[in-house]
Amino acid sequence: MLNGLKALFTSGIIFRPMVFSGIIAGFLLSAFLDMEEAFPLFSDLSFYLLSAAWSGLYTLFFNQIYKEHGRGLDYPAMGGRFVGNLLQLMFSGLLAFIFFETLIF
Repeated sequence: MLNGLKALFTSGIIFRPMVFSGIIAGFLLSAFLDMEEAFPLFSDLSFYLLSAAWSGLYTLFFNQIYKEHGRGLDYPAMGGRFVGNLLQLMFSGLLAFIFFETLIF
């Protein structure tokens, strides 16, 4: 377990904003909700819409991809990056929640 935490820092993946946001969200979920209270949250559509909005705003304002010669935004490529950011946020949040629940138990 400690080697996994060490790998998060040495690889630098924890410094990605979507992964860091997911870890913070997972910590807050485990701090304020029990496992039985949190699992209905994962089946709620508004939870996923909030995650998609957070990922979309981050992609649109901070993680832009430009077309060649910088003449405009490349929206199909940004759509792929949006999906990647959303997956990073969701997986890191879920895994952090499970990790902190395991530590608390």
